[in-house]
Amino acid sequence: MTEGSTEVHPPLQIPPGMENQPRFNPDGAMRMVNMEMGAFGGGTVALLLQLYNPAVAHELNKTGKLEDNPISRLHANAVDGIKMIFGTWKDNQAIAAKVNDQHARIPAAMKQEHLAWVGATLIYGSILGYETFVGKLSDAKKDEYIKEGAKPLFQQLDLEPGSLPDSYEGLEEYIFGRIRSGRYRVTDEAKKLAPYVLLSQTLLPDVHASVEGGVKKSDLRRPRELLRRVTVDFKAPGEILMSPAKLITLGLMQQNEALDQVGREFGFQRLNAPQARVFDLFASGVRKAVPHLPGRIRYHKLARLAQKRDSQIEKAA
Repeated sequence: MTEGSTEVHPPLQIPPGMENQPRFNPDGAMRMVNMEMGAFGGGTVALLLQLYNPAVAHELNKTGKLEDNPISRLHANAVDGIKMIFGTWKDNQAIAAKVNDQHARIPAAMKQEHLAWVGATLIYGSILGYETFVGKLSDAKKDEYIKEGAKPLFQQLDLEPGSLPDSYEGLEEYIFGRIRSGRYRVTDEAKKLAPYVLLSQTLLPDVHASVEGGVKKSDLRRPRELLRRVTVDFKAPGEILMSPAKLITLGLMQQNEALDQVGREFGFQRLNAPQARVFDLFASGVRKAVPHLPGRIRYHKLARLAQKRDSQIEKAA
């Protein structure tokens, strides 16, 4: 296939009588991980790793959609994935057909490596997010996630069965090996798109305040008088408040040598000690809070709807 040509993709074959049955095991690792909103915390790491592949960065840059509306673009891609994970066989057939049509313009020579890298980063990002913000997974659960969930899902998107490893250990070797080997690199296109993945930064004015005569304890009983002695000086934008997405992304990447290397190649400054402490406290606080959160906050809406559907199917059986 040459660039711009089209392919005919055979539709996902649905077993007889399974059209409206869940595609993936309701009790399996795939759904257990992705129902948690915390698992999405690793999404930006996955997206930056995708940009680390020059071919993927080039394809994303050509569309221009990430720049036009980054939040909408990222949300649309995430929703398609979640709909497949928690959808029926019929849902998967329809979404796979749409995605495969979008991928038809990718040259065949690079398509399998392109899809394998994207798939691997998404798997890694989901598990990273879950373990950071929800709880630890056993090696067996992580392997189950890949073999019984992720690999069948990506095979629906024309990824050949042997393109992804069967184990989480193999997945890490696949990703980190490509980073360390220099096989991929950060291109100008990747650097251009990275701020959209991280939802940019917010500039704050440099604010200085002073109180004539200083502040005494007795001044606190006369706040109006105190305010009359306050002078506020607004200077040009100076300090940069790091976006929450960037703080979380860099906090996650600094915990791994290979990912930290990727961050440095993008030109990101490492978190300083106070920022790293904020990240650690945030991650720890989220993990402690998760078991006590109501379902409407803890779980993705599509996961909750799927649970209701599955319960109705079970009762009707």
